[in-house]
Amino acid sequence: MIEDLLQDKRQLSTKIEEMIESMQDQHSQMQKQKKVIDDRLQVELRKNKEAWMASEKVRREKWEKDKIHDIRAQTVKGLEPEIQRIVERNKEELRKAHELHSADVRDKKGSVVEEYERKM
Repeated sequence: MIEDLLQDKRQLSTKIEEMIESMQDQHSQMQKQKKVIDDRLQVELRKNKEAWMASEKVRREKWEKDKIHDIRAQTVKGLEPEIQRIVERNKEELRKAHELHSADVRDKKGSVVEEYERKM
């Protein structure tokens, strides 16, 4: 009977060792799978981060472009009255210069006619 118990014990010990080896194999396989999944996750995370950064850059550039356009439009709108005053002042100066020129041409024409008449 002791011999049977010892043999049973040896068999059970062998089974336990086999189970331990099997568990270690499963553990190493699970560790390999975990590493593969972690690597895939890191690659996907990097791709998503790069895509997000690219879209954020495009969004920021569009926002900056829109803001520049708005600021320019507001600046032009704010300067419009001043521009109108300058244009009106230039038109008035041009009109006065034209009148002076016309008057000067008339005076010279009149003096040339008078001189011509005196000579004759």
